[in-house]
Amino acid sequence: MSSKSIIRKKFMGYVIPSVVAMIVSGLYQVIDGYFIGQYVGAEGLAAINLSWPIIGIIYGLGMMIGIGGGALSSMSKGEGNTSLAYLQIGNSISIILWLGLVVGLASFLLGNGLLIIQGAEGTTLSLSKEYLLVIYLAAPICMGGVALPFLVRNDNSPVKATVIIGIGALLNVLLDWFLVVHLNMAMTGAALATVISQSAVVIISLAHFFAGRREFRVVAKHLKVKFELAKEICSIGFSSVIMYAYISFVVAVHNYLFLHYTSPVYVGAYAIVGYVTSLYFLFAEGIVSGAQPLISYEFGRKKIENVKSVVKYMFSFSIGSGLIVTAFIYIWTDPVVNFFNSTDSALNEAANLGLKLHLFALCLDGLIFAAGVFFQSLGNGNRASLIATLNMVIQIPFIFVLPPIFGKEGIWLAVPISNIFLSVIAIYFIYNEWKKLKEMVETESKVKLDESLAS
Repeated sequence: MSSKSIIRKKFMGYVIPSVVAMIVSGLYQVIDGYFIGQYVGAEGLAAINLSWPIIGIIYGLGMMIGIGGGALSSMSKGEGNTSLAYLQIGNSISIILWLGLVVGLASFLLGNGLLIIQGAEGTTLSLSKEYLLVIYLAAPICMGGVALPFLVRNDNSPVKATVIIGIGALLNVLLDWFLVVHLNMAMTGAALATVISQSAVVIISLAHFFAGRREFRVVAKHLKVKFELAKEICSIGFSSVIMYAYISFVVAVHNYLFLHYTSPVYVGAYAIVGYVTSLYFLFAEGIVSGAQPLISYEFGRKKIENVKSVVKYMFSFSIGSGLIVTAFIYIWTDPVVNFFNSTDSALNEAANLGLKLHLFALCLDGLIFAAGVFFQSLGNGNRASLIATLNMVIQIPFIFVLPPIFGKEGIWLAVPISNIFLSVIAIYFIYNEWKKLKEMVETESKVKLDESLAS
């Protein structure tokens, strides 16, 4: 079997379980959306969307630790330094706990103000507060539920990571039905279903690292946080925080604009669009998250040709899947909207318009995701963070200029139009890094030739 065939097989071996895991993990939000949309209604969907900017920061910090710790441990394994990999995993686990406690407290103190800034009031405000209170109290669990499967996947266990997330998602479905429908606990029930499900993910993931026989076995000494190592973990994964901060910012601004120019019905419609968008985001995230350990490992081994092959597959699958999802949405818009609410005609009409306008350039989100993880995988956290920061900066003018001119249509179009401009910048960065990889391949070939001639 050729080297490229081996790499392609490895790529699919990591990516397929990763995509399944991410899609399944996304079911937490989509399942909540289904039960809230059908059994609470448009105001419940609006409340969830108003809560998302706060929840997004918690999840983003979890991604930061999971991707940062995972990338470092994979590179250490590639270099043959397994003792350092143990330490990197242990420190990541400790950071999840302490950072989760701090973020939970900060969110509890500041969350109400963030809801009001978005324009939340009356029923939507009270429903949002009801949902978020449970999340605040369980912030370390929510963060761990996101981060730990990444660490398990980087422990050469992509299938196990998928199974763990699958268990959490299945539990979430059962609990959503029991708490929201059977016990009529509404928003509190949906939040409890998510937290209990993620608790199961955390417990099983920790058992993976602390019990049994495996390549990574974490012991007490690995949990003592070392400042320089924690800084490195957070630095590599920091672009994930910026990405989620960007998503939180965009959601918050859209919520404000829809409440300013239209009505809470459009915030509910935006929630439906968000659920659909998140499924593609998670699919693309699964592709790039599956590719990340392989890129980092091969880069640690200095196998640059292998790195280039994995990167090509990653970009092709991310962008191509975006085109397919967009076509699907345009063809089957009504069934997608009716899944979340089939009785409110005003909500359905608004969501129908939103899906068609907001998602026409969805494939570019795949390009932007892949670009960030490409640089993270090579240990270039600064460039990944720059792309994530530009994502937010470039969108600001479009978000505030288009709505006064085009109204609700301008709100829906702001993000996809700005992504066109960001994609041009991302491609430029990728092109420059690609040239460096080519130079490394040429240098590697020259060294091998010199060694061959010398022998």
